[in-house]
Amino acid sequence: MNATHPIVSVIIPCYRQAHLLPEAVDSVLRQTYKAVEIVVVNDGSDDNTDEVARSYGDRIKYVEKENGGLSSARNAGLAVATGDFVHFLDADDCVFSSAYADMIGSFADKVGCVQCGFRTFTNPGELGHRWQLPNRSSCLLNSTVFGWVPHGVLWTRSAINKVGFFDEKLDSCEDWDIFVRAAIAGVRVRPFRRVRVLYRTHPNSMSTNSERMVRTRIDVITKHRQFLESAIRSDRRLHSAFALVFARLRQRARKVDADQKLVEQVSLVESFLLGRNDVVRYKMISELSYKASSIRKFLGIALSDMLLQSATFKSEALRETARMKRIGYRTK
Repeated sequence: MNATHPIVSVIIPCYRQAHLLPEAVDSVLRQTYKAVEIVVVNDGSDDNTDEVARSYGDRIKYVEKENGGLSSARNAGLAVATGDFVHFLDADDCVFSSAYADMIGSFADKVGCVQCGFRTFTNPGELGHRWQLPNRSSCLLNSTVFGWVPHGVLWTRSAINKVGFFDEKLDSCEDWDIFVRAAIAGVRVRPFRRVRVLYRTHPNSMSTNSERMVRTRIDVITKHRQFLESAIRSDRRLHSAFALVFARLRQRARKVDADQKLVEQVSLVESFLLGRNDVVRYKMISELSYKASSIRKFLGIALSDMLLQSATFKSEALRETARMKRIGYRTK
């Protein structure tokens, strides 16, 4: 690492956003911190991304590849990036001119990434919500579930190498996955609470992507089940935070899932992760037989048919269900 002026690699994947790409690139070129390397990755766009990117000449590194999704494009950028720090900037977002100078100045010993505040916008001059990480956040897992967002994260390259590249099997929630992996690896995050990134929001994008996001978030939780269970058991704040995560997932699922099967699946995964009693789990499993393979995957074991058919267990479940109904507990 160049101790005087460490290089920041800014990786900008672009897919069908040639009309917005100049805003992102130009915002990086305006940095007061000059040791910056820009890597634009054309992820198989069929617009004029190639023309726009090449117009910058040797001011950027340009990578062309077949379409493989956001994770694949970011990984392609990482493969050619040479910086001591890494920032993943979407092609429709922008950074303030002092962003990298400020965040690099916030790094301390053993910190793997710095998270700045960001603000949403639709068009230049039309600013929306402001988001900032709480000062108390030092554990990356805490940061992840307590409002952690990917858009203003400056990583050390050593932290990225420790965590590993993005999971290309995920078609969304790739940031959440890498944050959980970073938490598992013990990476520390330091908040920089001032807004230094503008995150563009698009009309209707939430409703379009909600179902995919819910399903992929469940996949990520399943993938890291053992670590999450252990962390939640040892931290009551995490338990409360994940309860909120699941509440939000159910809210999104209800908007896109007419028969409510996705909502029920969210509730079932929550029951195992947050430790509901076995009787309630049994009732949910028996009502969700069509999800048996997903349940087995989540548990990491093969659920015993003998257990599910156990007369004793079934009788206990029925008694408990009747008791819950008597006290007004809703089982559905």
